[in-house]
Amino acid sequence: MQNKKYLELDALAAPNGYVAPPTKEDLAYVVHFRKTCQRYQIDFAKADPDERDFVIHMAEKTFLCLSALRKRKIDTVESPKYRTAEVLQRSQKTQEVIGMAHAESITFEEFRTRFSTEDACRAELFRLRFPNGFVCPKCGCTEYYPVRGRNTFQCHACRRQTSVTAGTVMHRTHLPLTAWFWAIYLCATDKRGISAVQLSRTLGICYESAWYLLHRIRRAMAQRDENYALSGIVEVDDGYVGGATRNGKRGRGTDKAKIVVALSKTENGAALFTRMQVVEDVTSKTLQQVVGKAVAPGAKIECDGYRSYKNLSVVELDAKKYEPGDLHWLHKAISNLKAFLLGTYHGRCTQLQSYLDEFCFRFNRRKTGDQIFSRLARAVATSCAQLH
Repeated sequence: MQNKKYLELDALAAPNGYVAPPTKEDLAYVVHFRKTCQRYQIDFAKADPDERDFVIHMAEKTFLCLSALRKRKIDTVESPKYRTAEVLQRSQKTQEVIGMAHAESITFEEFRTRFSTEDACRAELFRLRFPNGFVCPKCGCTEYYPVRGRNTFQCHACRRQTSVTAGTVMHRTHLPLTAWFWAIYLCATDKRGISAVQLSRTLGICYESAWYLLHRIRRAMAQRDENYALSGIVEVDDGYVGGATRNGKRGRGTDKAKIVVALSKTENGAALFTRMQVVEDVTSKTLQQVVGKAVAPGAKIECDGYRSYKNLSVVELDAKKYEPGDLHWLHKAISNLKAFLLGTYHGRCTQLQSYLDEFCFRFNRRKTGDQIFSRLARAVATSCAQLH
């Protein structure tokens, strides 16, 4: 029985094995950690760095009282859940993740000091793009040498030269990397976002350059969230955003911009993650395309009784006539979106999908707000240059 529990704990929290063997108290932690992963619908062993950071952050946030318990001389063995931090630190691989999560919290003073030069910004992009060391994008070789004067790295095998911005949304940029980092920081740290006009004034650059920066940063946000599919219980509904209408109608008869919103939640009804998509109409075909792209097969869809939702396939459907209080978190997300668009962009709907991507990226990382700069910097550094 002990060996079985050891394997479960090793698979969930420490794929590379323990530095020290597990204790009886460590084994008692298995069930709790599993429930934590299930609550947020994350497979820790297969998760990417963003998801691992999220789990680690939530676990640490829950168990911050561990040190307080020790100071009060309370035996932590009597409270197995408070051993989470200790158990996670027994894994070398997980210990690196914890260290990364701590390093990602950054203050304004730390940011201004760390990224004040081009070399510092380039070194950070190299660390984010090649976390396990340099890998040639052409042949996969790990040996390289820097090319002085060109800020590139030449592969030892195939001689291909690669820079930290090549192939990303920063590809062939003429703006200094310090401007990129300031734009990422300002965009990430203000929950209301920042407009191109305000960014141009803050950085002292022209409006076109500010728009260029924000457009590509939002594209990196979108690419990051495209890697995830909503699962479990998912609320789905259509919404309408924009300025005053010409026909004066409300609801599905309006001429405002149409969007489809999907929001996953826990079994207890707490909001998790969201995806939003601009659509031309709300027909069954369109809704099926959006759901197929944003929602994992087998998820339970909660929606109103509108006829377009009744033919959705590959998901479990729970459609009923709308009553006050239904789809609570989804409607709250739409309300927050409208406030976001009105407050920062004055309700304009040009490049609406980019604004939706920015809102979703920030919403999905609302529980780790102190780390959002580093998360966004990683998204930009590992992004793809395909823009539309």
